[in-house]
Amino acid sequence: GFVPAAAFVAPLCALIIVQPDLGTSLFVGMLGFIVLIAGGLRFKHLAICAGAVMPIVLSLMFFKFDHVKTRIEVFLDPAADPLGKGHQILQSWTALGSGGFTGKGLGESTQKLFYLPEEHTDFIYAILVEETGFVGGGVVILLFLALIYAGHRVSKHAPDRFGALLAMGMTLSLVLQAAMNLAVVTGAVPTKGISLPLISYGGTGLVVALMQVGVVLSVARQAVSRSDVLKLAAIDAREATQISRRGISIAPGLSANHISGPAPRPL
Repeated sequence: GFVPAAAFVAPLCALIIVQPDLGTSLFVGMLGFIVLIAGGLRFKHLAICAGAVMPIVLSLMFFKFDHVKTRIEVFLDPAADPLGKGHQILQSWTALGSGGFTGKGLGESTQKLFYLPEEHTDFIYAILVEETGFVGGGVVILLFLALIYAGHRVSKHAPDRFGALLAMGMTLSLVLQAAMNLAVVTGAVPTKGISLPLISYGGTGLVVALMQVGVVLSVARQAVSRSDVLKLAAIDAREATQISRRGISIAPGLSANHISGPAPRPL
């Protein structure tokens, strides 16, 4: 139901807001609601919850968290403070633009030489595009699209509802985080400290991302096993149908596989 799920997600978001970290709280809440929608959440419940939460979020953004208001101002006009708060996104754009179509070559980035802050974590994609160009950046995006496609297929063929939602949640967690990172690096949204899964520097983030991929693969393995069972059941049913058409009755407790020998000739 909606109420138990919301009662589980809401305290998590509240604890993250207290840190304070409004961006991560919004990320967790968004991920939770996407999984609920995939599980059959009624849009009426979603609209009611959104109507109740949005005023609180907007109030926190403009009256409680001054840094959020500052980030929005920088997002609207980063050139207003090019050597201060707008420096990071301007240097990110420089890295993205100087990469061209094929890039400068691996290891040949100049923005990573203390020009672009957090170039090895949150803004690693800008350095990647500078070194590999539009081609390399496009390949990374295609890989994440392939990941969400594979996760969707695993979720669709999961053995049960829990496995389907689990695979969907783990996949969306990785892809949504990647989408937010790319949006920050390109300046499509205000700056937020969020790493690029499986690529950014950091052992903890890499281990967590690999654990999520492992969970999805575990669900996929169970789905394959279930598929094999269904195929065997279909084969047994087909053989039983063929034998029954020949006029042979199967004793209780026996399947078509227990009957051997050539079929009797018709009289």
